[in-house]
Amino acid sequence: AVEDAACPGAGACGGQFTANTMATILEVIGLCPFGMASIPQPDDRKLDETKRIGLGQGRYCDLPARQYVADYLLPNLYFHITTTYAILRKLGAPLGKADFMTFLAPHVKSGNNS
Repeated sequence: AVEDAACPGAGACGGQFTANTMATILEVIGLCPFGMASIPQPDDRKLDETKRIGLGQGRYCDLPARQYVADYLLPNLYFHITTTYAILRKLGAPLGKADFMTFLAPHVKSGNNS
């Protein structure tokens, strides 16, 4: 039904939307070195370029890179992270908010929080 319309054919969807999002996630959470799944040597001038987003079935939109990041990439990233979290919790994985906040460990103190 929805899957057939969004991702026709066998394997990953033709646009590799999920694959691209997951590659970005792997870099952001540190499971893949930065640059391994994206364009090497990021350059802020690229934020002024236009990014084409394939929407399947011959449809696409062109967005300025800054808008692409804010309006497409980050919401897509959040969607996949929260969906993965929900699936893992549903399957009984002992996963909680603290598992995503390990970066705070060096700053944790004991005592009065005022």
